[in-house]
Amino acid sequence: MSNVKERLPEFLETVTNDLHRCIKFWLDHSHDSEHGTTSAPACFVPPPASDPGWAAGDLLHLPGLASVNISAREFRVAYIGSRMVYGDADSKKRTRRGGRKKERALGAAQGRPKRAAVPSASPPPTTSPKRKTSHRLRRPLTLSTACWTPPWPSRRRRLQSLRLRPCLLRCSGRLYRPLPLSRMWMLLVRPLPDECYYELHTIRLQENRRGLIVTQRRQKIYRQAILLTEMDNNTIHRIVTTICGAGYEVVLKDLVTRRQLLPSLRVTPVLSSPGFFSCLCEDGKIYDENKYGWLLSRQVWTYARIYNEVEGYQKEDILTAAKQGGDFIMKFVKDPKSMRCCLSLTRDGKTIKIQKTIFSECFYAMAMSELYKATKTQIYKDEAINIFEKIIFWVQQDDSELTGPKLPGHEPINQLAVPMMLFCVNGQMESMDSSLSSTCAATADWCIKQILPHVQRNGTAVLENVSLVGTELTGSAGRLMNPGHAIEAGWFLLKHAVKTNDEQLKTTAINKFMVNSFDRGWDEKHGGIVYFVDVEGLSPTQLEWDMKLWWPHNEALISFLMPYKETGDIEHLQRFAKVLDWSYSHFVDYVNGEWHGYLNRQGQVTHNFKGGPWKGCFHVPRCLMMCQKMLQELQ
Repeated sequence: MSNVKERLPEFLETVTNDLHRCIKFWLDHSHDSEHGTTSAPACFVPPPASDPGWAAGDLLHLPGLASVNISAREFRVAYIGSRMVYGDADSKKRTRRGGRKKERALGAAQGRPKRAAVPSASPPPTTSPKRKTSHRLRRPLTLSTACWTPPWPSRRRRLQSLRLRPCLLRCSGRLYRPLPLSRMWMLLVRPLPDECYYELHTIRLQENRRGLIVTQRRQKIYRQAILLTEMDNNTIHRIVTTICGAGYEVVLKDLVTRRQLLPSLRVTPVLSSPGFFSCLCEDGKIYDENKYGWLLSRQVWTYARIYNEVEGYQKEDILTAAKQGGDFIMKFVKDPKSMRCCLSLTRDGKTIKIQKTIFSECFYAMAMSELYKATKTQIYKDEAINIFEKIIFWVQQDDSELTGPKLPGHEPINQLAVPMMLFCVNGQMESMDSSLSSTCAATADWCIKQILPHVQRNGTAVLENVSLVGTELTGSAGRLMNPGHAIEAGWFLLKHAVKTNDEQLKTTAINKFMVNSFDRGWDEKHGGIVYFVDVEGLSPTQLEWDMKLWWPHNEALISFLMPYKETGDIEHLQRFAKVLDWSYSHFVDYVNGEWHGYLNRQGQVTHNFKGGPWKGCFHVPRCLMMCQKMLQELQ
């Protein structure tokens, strides 16, 4: 340890490389891209060789389709309103003056194919329309890379790169022809709500390519659409919803079982913003699709903070991910009426659980605040201020909206986590808007007054719970100490003390919160910081008390590099090196990136996933960002 100062360049290189691996891991694996912008569908994929096969013969002509003579070249499909259209890039077949050669539909006579019923949300007219309906689009459509957009040009305008033809055309119900079952394979007929039935057929296209025909019938009114292999999840959901209405979920369950025909189909509906997955295996594979309010907000904060402050990360993909995550949590995590933020939710944004604490709301405020600093978008600032004011009200005045009715045996206590978390959010808000300085100063003073009474036993222990008047509680809850929390609270206090030039608070933060807590929590036999400690040496009641978790070690790295930078005391740098060496020999995955989160007392990995309901993209990158900055300043 005598040459620990010489290792400063090594420390800087270590945390810089690890930060890159960590951010890359979450960018590569955690994003719910399927619920983001619709991607352009790919071309057809031939069926597997093991498929039972189709009967030999010509391509099938379906009444209801203008043509199924689909080019073997790549083409794209989308659903617009009540019409299904497809297009190809072959413009050489088109004739002059906007006309085109007549298309021969296989299985039909020469000339224009007969019109057939188009599924529409309203029943078709019983008589023919007054104006003759052409079989071609009167208003051509153009294709963008992400979706179909109607430019509504004049009738005479020619499309140079793309020609589109309707597959389904609106006409009267009496012109409907039943599907030619002899040319198709019926999969099932199933009843739907409101006296409806739907039929599902497979269709053979070109070169053994296949699709599915969904037909809904109510008496003599039909709705029909074709689902093609290359359609993405968003398109399939839109089509099935329009065709089947109230029977949407029943049809979807049947379609999901046939993913060999629709490989991109998923059960979940389309969202406007993607959100992030946190339950990731060691190699980044998703093992649970539920999402978590804490971790969603923390990941938004991390992306926005690294974009704002770390050189080399001012990249558009990071900012876009932060904004998409911010939009997701605004829409699905926070309830605009109660201002409560959920703890967990389904992939498509349905709330599963809400805690009786302020932590989800605190992380939401941090995310919105940092996102405003990155984008200068006013709505993010408004969201941050509104939820921050509500948190202060809950903590300082009335928490009944959080906890509900108090039970007879309830005894109010002062938990370290509550003022500590508010103290952290308070500093974040002050950095966002200097006009909040008076409110933030008063809130900081309140938080410090609530945190300092947790120092007990003549300054040798920082207890997790104390009474409202600042005295020890009886029982195991009163003897409980969480070294990670105490160390984290220490660097919160130290950062504020440096800013306000409060020497007494600086000394308390370093000696009592950081050093004493670290000495109590460090496992001299196996190394690492244990999760919980009973200050009288008894066994804590928490089953995981002797495990080594990732985040207390992250907080310790910050907490000993910061006082070394402020005081120059070499002992703090030696503690930093001690924690760094142990962490990088036990937690870090150098192959896949990120840290394992949970070790047993001997330092062996017990849970090999990289993310879960409580571990996400926050503690590790925050630690690495802060340590990198301090090490650069020390150099």
